[in-house]
Amino acid sequence: MSVLDAESLVIAHHFAAHLHELRDETTIARTHAESVLALAEEAGLVLWAAFGHMIRGWTRVQVGDTDEGIQELQRGLAAYDATGAKLWRAHFLGLLGRALKDVGRTPEAVAAVDEALVLVTTTSDAWAAAELHRIRGDLLMDQSKSGLALASYEQALGIARQQQARAWERRILASQAAAS
Repeated sequence: MSVLDAESLVIAHHFAAHLHELRDETTIARTHAESVLALAEEAGLVLWAAFGHMIRGWTRVQVGDTDEGIQELQRGLAAYDATGAKLWRAHFLGLLGRALKDVGRTPEAVAAVDEALVLVTTTSDAWAAAELHRIRGDLLMDQSKSGLALASYEQALGIARQQQARAWERRILASQAAAS
């Protein structure tokens, strides 16, 4: 298989994995992420391998393999950083924040989400902003800072509605309801 053919397949599997990750469909996302990894590593496509590790790391966290999943997510982010790329990094930092929150590592989770929110303002990753503010609200609720959390949810909701991002809006409303 030529590198061009491999890259085309890697890209297709990556976007399938990413779509299923956005829909919280862990099993399907993992299958595609593992295809990304196999093809990207064989063809020497470092950037795409990093994406594969980040999504597979997220799937591992979702099925309870939290420590290893977080480590894989962090390795994927480090490999991604080494390429100099920035696009989509904010989203993956948000996934890391969610994972760290799930294991009670709240200060690290807040740092990851805050870094992601800074990236949103300096890159064109504004599509991730609503979800990042929602995650930040969840983290603030965990810290018993309900007033700040509600403000984060409202900011997230405003962004989601402006972007007409119905899926993000539903997640935000669910977080708000759980906080009430």
